[in-house]
Amino acid sequence: MEPASGAPGTRVVLTGSGFASAATDNAVRFNGGMLGELAEVTATSVTVKVPEGATTGRVQVETPDGIATVPSDFEITAGSDDGTFETTVRTSVTDDNPPTAAVTTPGRRAQVLFDAEQGDDIGFGVTASTFNSTVTLRLYDPQGAQVESNGYVPADGGNWQAHDLALTGTYSLVVDPGPANIGAATVTVSKASGGVLDLSAPPADTPMLRAGQEGRWTLSGIKGESLGIGIDATAMAKGASLRVDLLGPDGQSVDSAYASGGFTGKLEVEALPTSDRYDLWLHPTNVATGTAKVTASHDADAGQLAVTGPDTELTITRPGRNGIAHFSAQLGRRISLGAKSQGFPSYTSLEVRGPDGKVVDSSFIVSADSTSEWDSPSSRRAAPTRSA
Repeated sequence: MEPASGAPGTRVVLTGSGFASAATDNAVRFNGGMLGELAEVTATSVTVKVPEGATTGRVQVETPDGIATVPSDFEITAGSDDGTFETTVRTSVTDDNPPTAAVTTPGRRAQVLFDAEQGDDIGFGVTASTFNSTVTLRLYDPQGAQVESNGYVPADGGNWQAHDLALTGTYSLVVDPGPANIGAATVTVSKASGGVLDLSAPPADTPMLRAGQEGRWTLSGIKGESLGIGIDATAMAKGASLRVDLLGPDGQSVDSAYASGGFTGKLEVEALPTSDRYDLWLHPTNVATGTAKVTASHDADAGQLAVTGPDTELTITRPGRNGIAHFSAQLGRRISLGAKSQGFPSYTSLEVRGPDGKVVDSSFIVSADSTSEWDSPSSRRAAPTRSA
């Protein structure tokens, strides 16, 4: 490709082989979108004019026999950045040596280019920063339109994300320090880790080993079903924090929780609001990295308790899972519950609820490998009991 940069209207010569003999059978696209105007076609070259609205990125040639991509970027030097980019670097979502975006002149900016596909969830980690103050991040799609609103990271670095990208092609992350801020930072670009979460499968590893990388799991739910999610962050560094968000089909938060590095946590939903697909997001804070295990389950239902029958065993074998058992009682009659804990490393909390779902008592606690009792107030109606 010659030249490798230029303004709209620049004539660019692509040299190679296999071009179509009919000029109209050669389609040249800039950054996966804008079609260039063909000026000349030979057996070994295609000459094309850079179209208005083209953005920096790869150039592709498509003929009836296939598609070829130029291995380097064509950089738009006017009409897109007004000459304010001090540095332009390219990276990828698997780059083991993330580039440095440097701005040494006040008022200038840096640009980080990367390829992404439609539907990708991309995380950005800004580390090893020497900037003096907060840095603004802007993401532009292959057609030059801004994606999401601006992102902001503090002077010492941080995370930012862009979800469900609309187009396939080369994206531009603009690092804008502002008029009086200079420095440099390492920029890591990553795709979210995860997949489809099976509520009957073993704990799922969520590797978030790159700065700024998130975890995303999808799961199907039915309206009214319970959902317990266990988060094992023991493989993450102590001091790190992991925010866990469950989003409904409308993208709104259903519930959220936190798990600290080196420890475990859980998120629980008594009844899902609708039947559809849900998204479970894991957001490491402060560019923390590591692997978290995720386990999703419905409540374990031990069925009906009998006041004159044998003990009922409620077994919890999955992290984050809750259990529930039911009993019937008459108004004004006292009911006693006895619970024995076996195998749990810590205490177990039990919550007694009435037929209307309201909590009757939540102070019923059983220590590890111990027993405990609960007696109902005679003036209340005892009903379903649920153990965490």
